[in-house]
Amino acid sequence: MVAVNNTDPNFAWLFVVQIGAGVAILASILFLPTPWNWAHWLGLAIAAPALVLLCVARNQLGRSFSVTAQARQLVTGGIYSKIRNPIYVSRVLEDKFGDAYRQYKQSTWF
Repeated sequence: MVAVNNTDPNFAWLFVVQIGAGVAILASILFLPTPWNWAHWLGLAIAAPALVLLCVARNQLGRSFSVTAQARQLVTGGIYSKIRNPIYVSRVLEDKFGDAYRQYKQSTWF
């Protein structure tokens, strides 16, 4: 597992923005004055776990997080020990890390 530095100010700022957006979406589902129907329940059932997964994944990626596919380091711990980040379907990690990435790929679910 790769140790990441989460004390970078840009990391903290972007993390706060992402979490804030997730909380705003969740709050709008919960507190908008509209009747509770199946769409509200479905939205809540999707948004709440998605916000938790966002926090976990974002924290575990640390400084390796980017909006575009960039091969900074191979993160294989935490949630990424079982799944690969979908942004890397363009083979960026395989090009940079070669056999290490191919071995990691075989140990994940998808």
